[in-house]
Amino acid sequence: MRPEEVRALLWSFAYFFCLLASYYILRPLRDEMGVAGGVRNLQWLFTGTFLAMLAAVPLYGALVARLPRRWFIPFVYHFFVANLAIFWILLALDFERQNVARVFFIWISVFNLFAVSVFWSFMADQFSSEQGKRLYGFIAAGGSAGALAGPAITIGLAKVIGVVHLIVVAAALLELAVVCAARLEPKQQVAQQSTVSLGGGALDGLKMVVRSPYIAGITLWVALLSGVATFLYFKQAAIVAATSDDPAVRTRIFATVDLAVGDQFQKHSYPFAIMVNATGKRFVDEGADFRNYTYAKYGRVILEQPGQFAWQIFDQKVKHLQRDEYRIRQITKVTADTVEELAKKLEGVNAEEFLKTIAEWNKAVRQDVPFNPNVKDGRRTDGLAINKSNWANTIDTPPFEGYAVTCGITFTFGGLRVNTDCEVLNTDYQPIRGLYAAGELVGGIFYFNYPGGSGLISGAVFGKIAGTSAGRALKN
Repeated sequence: MRPEEVRALLWSFAYFFCLLASYYILRPLRDEMGVAGGVRNLQWLFTGTFLAMLAAVPLYGALVARLPRRWFIPFVYHFFVANLAIFWILLALDFERQNVARVFFIWISVFNLFAVSVFWSFMADQFSSEQGKRLYGFIAAGGSAGALAGPAITIGLAKVIGVVHLIVVAAALLELAVVCAARLEPKQQVAQQSTVSLGGGALDGLKMVVRSPYIAGITLWVALLSGVATFLYFKQAAIVAATSDDPAVRTRIFATVDLAVGDQFQKHSYPFAIMVNATGKRFVDEGADFRNYTYAKYGRVILEQPGQFAWQIFDQKVKHLQRDEYRIRQITKVTADTVEELAKKLEGVNAEEFLKTIAEWNKAVRQDVPFNPNVKDGRRTDGLAINKSNWANTIDTPPFEGYAVTCGITFTFGGLRVNTDCEVLNTDYQPIRGLYAAGELVGGIFYFNYPGGSGLISGAVFGKIAGTSAGRALKN
């Protein structure tokens, strides 16, 4: 971060915080209203959302092409705030509540798409590519903070002020986002751009998808992700609907789901740290490869350690490289200003051996090799019982942090045996008629390690085989 970038960076952080806090206040309201209209009707709300998107995207593109950015960004957010005011009045007066709730459900999905798209488009114009590589992580952290603050506000205020009046809070945050966006651009720059439209056409985005295999691949990935998420959302809605008939309670449940950490319990920044076990000693090469190639097998190694736990140790030189999952509340974390103090706080760890490990580690780091977290940089240690191959840094810059970890069970590999048609075999190796399996519950594919993403390919390949075989069996 450079001194001349601080102002824009902080306003961008605040902008994204307010924007996502507003959305995550509204999302539990949307989910509750969807449930209130009947879980069986959700499919029609999703269909309505799809049709609304088809209509809104070209209109949005046409608007972008004609309006200068100075007018466009406030216009979009003020338009959404005006919509929220209308929804608030109608819902507060209990006017055609079920129909208004259905429109609100669809509207939130449209709002999410365009509000966030406007933000990142603005960021792309505000910062160069080189700046983006350095600053976008901090800016995105503002959004993460907002995504945590929004559900927390909903949980805290849903019973106090009522579900409907949360819309007012969300609208206020959205207006604050407009203020932050206005503060980002110097007055001279605003004056120069006041009459210059953003350009482009209503269908330019679609043309880019057709022309670019890269963008088309992203589009396909998003489509597949959305398809899976839709099935899970329907199941979640059914569970919440069966839990309570009180709208405020259901809203708080949905907000709690948004606030829950999910896979944030993982701790995958260990390649930039060291890990010690209960004896106070290291037990793996933390920098053998990027985390997506080692996290599965290292989880198993942790289970083999005394007490089946480990501590990840960081100092301030690499703290900025920690993933978002290190910032959640549901963690076991200790902080200290000295290594000696940290040693006393690491529960279950031999403090004396830990201090020896740190001393030996700091002497062994090859500081003549440049550190680069983006590639396997070869910055290693020499002379240790277990050397680190990449990303080795001395642990000497306080405050120091320790994170307790163990192994998480995240998949069911090795479960079922199948034949070449993906029919499940019984203990006599005979096919079980009508039973097919694919994906992570099929055994005999992965051994000892699991490269990140390979399960998706396995699921796609075996899923097609299983589907084809099942279809053929039905025809016969």
